[in-house]
Amino acid sequence: MAERGYQSVLAAAADHPHALHLYGVLQHQLRRNEEALELIDKAIALSPDSWEFHCNRSLVLDALDRQDEAIKSLTELTQKTTEAGLWLELSHCLEKANLLEDAVDVLSRLIENHPEEDRAWSRKGAILQKLGRLEDAEAACRKAADLAPSRPEVFNNLATVQRVLGKLAEAEASVGKAIDLRADFASGWDNLGQIRIAADDVEGMFEAFLQCAKIRHPKNGDLPPRTKPRLARLRHDRDQLRFLITKGLVDEQYESCVETLEAICQ
Repeated sequence: MAERGYQSVLAAAADHPHALHLYGVLQHQLRRNEEALELIDKAIALSPDSWEFHCNRSLVLDALDRQDEAIKSLTELTQKTTEAGLWLELSHCLEKANLLEDAVDVLSRLIENHPEEDRAWSRKGAILQKLGRLEDAEAACRKAADLAPSRPEVFNNLATVQRVLGKLAEAEASVGKAIDLRADFASGWDNLGQIRIAADDVEGMFEAFLQCAKIRHPKNGDLPPRTKPRLARLRHDRDQLRFLITKGLVDEQYESCVETLEAICQ
């Protein structure tokens, strides 16, 4: 339906840059990446200053295993604009290519131009954590939380760094803020479970993982078919539940859920 709609628009106006771009994005979603690249390149030729076109082009190039080309193109564009979205996309490409120091440098320069950009602070914190610069990572994540106090993700990221640093009470307080902001924030409950494992709080860990499982799966214990959830996530949940079983903390109803997870993860 959407594909026919874009085709109709382009049949009437072949040089419509936004239609070309969105049709290209659709082709990328359908894994027709060569066609997607051709369409987005046409859109960029018509509207070269539309940074979101370039960002989506980098996603297509990544899907085509042409990451170096995406990095080169985005780097050239950052010489012309301080548009935050473009710089964030470049940092993402560099991180994916494991060029972590380069990604941190890009984010630091972005922050110089946009000190209020919480996404830059949050991503910088995550990459600094990967580099083992934990104190700097905590400071960056804390800054992101100060800038975006309504976003649960920033508090969850802060809690993750604090957990690695061994600041378990602070980590639990941070993730608690994330859950207060959004009670159905499964990643927050999952992180809380990890924090409580580190604190040897088995009962609290069980409560957190149970809440996480209830959010990710229907309350009646019936799990969606294989095609809907990501198998990796199900395996993660399965391993958590296995851990609970070994502690003797799983009741009969919950064991039924474990069996279902086992069947799906075969």
